Amino acid sequence: MISFFVTATLSAGVFASALSSSCPEVELQEESEIMSMNQELLQYGVRHVKAGEEYHAASSVVVQEEHLEEEALARQLRIEADAASMHQTLQDRYKLLSNPTWEGDGSQVDCQKYPMFCDGKLNCAEDPLTSAEKLAMDSHIAQNGKANLRSWCRAYPMYSTSVQRCILDGNPRGYAEEMFQAQQKLKLTSADAMYCFVAGHCNNTEVTEATTQVEASAICDKLYGQRWTQIGWNDFMGVLARALELSTTHHVPKEWKVTGWNSLVKLARHEANISAMTACAMGNFQCDLAYCRMNYCNSPEHKSRFGNLSWSYPD
Repeated sequence: MISFFVTATLSAGVFASALSSSCPEVELQEESEIMSMNQELLQYGVRHVKAGEEYHAASSVVVQEEHLEEEALARQLRIEADAASMHQTLQDRYKLLSNPTWEGDGSQVDCQKYPMFCDGKLNCAEDPLTSAEKLAMDSHIAQNGKANLRSWCRAYPMYSTSVQRCILDGNPRGYAEEMFQAQQKLKLTSADAMYCFVAGHCNNTEVTEATTQVEASAICDKLYGQRWTQIGWNDFMGVLARALELSTTHHVPKEWKVTGWNSLVKLARHEANISAMTACAMGNFQCDLAYCRMNYCNSPEHKSRFGNLSWSYPD
């Protein structure tokens, strides 16, 4: 379009020069006509150039809007996929606890096969959990502001390694090694790795292999205040329920108010914190950190996948 405007204007100029040299008597008339023609050509060119600019500008806006819409859709799909993956891992990690096989009948506790559940610290067989105990535990796992080791009776016979190595032996390293082997067989290591980073365990240097359960409770106070003593079994099961809802519907419920990456991370932290505070209330928080540090926190693979979800201390 611009080339047409330039060519027409130049052609008119050459035509005017030829007329003025051969016919002086019509010079003024021809010049007037040529000026008029040039003016029309100029106006024609300007109109078309402006029209072209407006057209391209409008087209550019449409393209930009379409591009932004595509980006927004792709971003929302990524958010939903990330949320689905995140909650699926939480579901996987705790699905074994969702349906305890024992409801308080001491005769069903096999002390020969699972002697750890019959140890005096838990005493699940001789002193089975009563309905009143379980009801109280639904709203507060901890007892009198302290970790309630008898809460492990609700998980019988699952996680017997956790009970033996962490609760009875006080051996976080043994817990970490044996738990990792068990989780590998169950293909839950990715789920645990995500939990370790999201809960901030990989940034916690205060807990060591020498940290006792009592010392861990004091650290839980520093991290979570008294919230960990107010976590109930129902809160813990709520994490599972939300994961199950997501895995069933395959989308992020609107009531979760996930609008972007920051809100997704906030939601993930909330869920991971409940799990971490549950560990405080059940007395295995220090062992969870040892497990994370030994198996995931320094793993290049897991750091590249989940490192951006980590922070020093949970809110």
